[in-house]
Amino acid sequence: LKQQIRYSDTPPGLSDPEEIRMARERLELLKEEYRLSQLPAFKNEYTVPDEPFAARERELEEISALFASRQEPVVLCGIGGIGKTSIARAYARKYQAAYRHVLFLTCTGSILRLIASDEELPVSPLSYQRDRYRNRHAYFAEKLKRMEEIMRKEKTLLILDDWNVRKGPGQAEVLSLPCDILITSRLDPVLWPECRPVTVGEMSDAEWREVARLYRGELSEEEMARISDYRRAVGGHTLCTVLYLRKVEGSDGVSPKTDILSRFPLKKAEIQMLMELSVMPASGISKEQFLQISTQPESILTQLEQYLLVKQEERTGGAYLYVHPVISEEIIACFRPTAEKCRGIIRGTAEAVKTVWIQPESENNRWEGVVFSLMDHFGSMPGW
Repeated sequence: LKQQIRYSDTPPGLSDPEEIRMARERLELLKEEYRLSQLPAFKNEYTVPDEPFAARERELEEISALFASRQEPVVLCGIGGIGKTSIARAYARKYQAAYRHVLFLTCTGSILRLIASDEELPVSPLSYQRDRYRNRHAYFAEKLKRMEEIMRKEKTLLILDDWNVRKGPGQAEVLSLPCDILITSRLDPVLWPECRPVTVGEMSDAEWREVARLYRGELSEEEMARISDYRRAVGGHTLCTVLYLRKVEGSDGVSPKTDILSRFPLKKAEIQMLMELSVMPASGISKEQFLQISTQPESILTQLEQYLLVKQEERTGGAYLYVHPVISEEIIACFRPTAEKCRGIIRGTAEAVKTVWIQPESENNRWEGVVFSLMDHFGSMPGW
């Protein structure tokens, strides 16, 4: 009686053995569903787009060989619009059968925030809750543990596209994940000591013929010659030339804006040096000459080289500085260098050539291109 009173709200048990068996089966199913729901899993898989792609087989084979040899991240380095992202997607498309998971993340800011984002990278059964986690750092650490659990059991390809910031929390932890990590970056390979670099540069004539065939079919030698002339005009830039091949409106003879500069946190001194370099001869300028007339220290030049915005080449007579024509065009379009903005380098040049008329002819020739380039940009100036 006491038991009946105590459990008066409890429904009676099952008396039929078959009902008991079915109830136990349902219970086991519910328990298994719950267990599976608590296992870590990637909720969104990357769907590799089926897009036109030709040439660049050397880069794809090199990436594959690097992943096969050691478990270290691979980084594709090159200027904006040269084809790094297309190569990364092509690798995922070609080798996706070898992976259980393919993830593609675009690095628009902090790598910690990117991984911790439930919109960019949802991992069940996790979800960020302020009352549960102290901050994003704590959630990032928890999420990384769950990702490691998945990756140790199931082969994963993680593509981190456009990663151009090498300072910040969480970077070392992400690069240590037990999976194949493929990075695209506009930074100098020397800034990626923990990765194996693959430099993405200008394609060969044979490769461009493949690309031309992809978009336009078989072309005559005359048409290929026109394409080659355009390629030279844009310094072999991939995106510009592909748009030219596809006859995109506005691309004929004009390099499209490629968003090269906006991916870097450029400081005032760096912008100033970029403007100064953009008004130098297109063929380049001696590093010694430029540092003599520039208003900025050499440390700024080093930073711009790390961003791959300025290239240094060894030529006869020493090191020369060179800005890719597409980058130079964007510098001029974005910052619009004027005589007022570049007055420092104009004055520096005027000071350097003040007595050049009594110097040997070779010294005159060294400065001639610089002077004429400044005059082309700013016109004839008093005292010149």
